[in-house]
Amino acid sequence: MKIQSNAFGLLFSLLLLTTACEKDDICLEGTLGTPRLQYGFFDVENPENPKGVSNLTIKAISIDSIIPNSYQNLLPLQTDQPYTIFEFTLNAGSDQASSTLVQLNYNRWDEYLNRACGYRAHFIFDDQSFAQKNPETSWIKGFEIIQDTISDEETLHLALYH
Repeated sequence: MKIQSNAFGLLFSLLLLTTACEKDDICLEGTLGTPRLQYGFFDVENPENPKGVSNLTIKAISIDSIIPNSYQNLLPLQTDQPYTIFEFTLNAGSDQASSTLVQLNYNRWDEYLNRACGYRAHFIFDDQSFAQKNPETSWIKGFEIIQDTISDEETLHLALYH
């Protein structure tokens, strides 16, 4: 009799767990989170031509972390500040290393996805969104905001010219 009551209790618990779960209790794997900024490097003399950068390292100064090369030209932006500061270092680890500080300023609006996924941020740039420390000596000679709203990672948002 005790085995039957334990089995009934276990069956009842499983039934309760499976019926208590709602659709928005689980964040589906394909749900897009906060998108990252997609950037690309281009030739300053011929802006239509992409131009590679050798031994590039990028450090997010405002969050004190180095962006891994596996990010494939994607930069995470801070969601708790209206700006993010990056240090771009060309020829890192050599005698010809050259660093420049770049501050990206943006407005942000949050989109509520559901209870399980929470919010996702969207970033909006304007003409004053890009600032460099010492632009006259920087290896980055210019920039262009290609897409002013960051809501996905599929399109190029920022072109950097060198």
